[in-house]
Amino acid sequence: MEKSILEVAATYPAAFRQMDTNLIDVYFTKTATKTGFIFDYENDKWLDISTVKIPEIKEWVAVFNKEGIMPDSLPEIKILDAQDRIAVVKLEMEWLTDKKGCDYILLIKEDSQWKIESIIYQSVL
Repeated sequence: MEKSILEVAATYPAAFRQMDTNLIDVYFTKTATKTGFIFDYENDKWLDISTVKIPEIKEWVAVFNKEGIMPDSLPEIKILDAQDRIAVVKLEMEWLTDKKGCDYILLIKEDSQWKIESIIYQSVL
């Protein structure tokens, strides 16, 4: 069970790195959301909270790494809790050179397949 949870959680940054929206179709629920806070380093301030749903997540995935901005570093993924049908994973990684993020990924087991239901994230200063 833990291996499949970690594998599904790893598809999230992989989708952004590879700009592969098919990973979103396969490993996210149709109602998944991504909510969080990004720090604007140029203006030294937090941006307003942002919540996006599947269409916007796919748009973001399709362009985020277009110029190869994501480092090749691997994410640190740790299961915080796993039950029969729900799991919580913490993912920390360098999304941009010297710019880390912390994401909490909530997964549900749907038709015997783990899927990402929600992501809560923020930049790490």
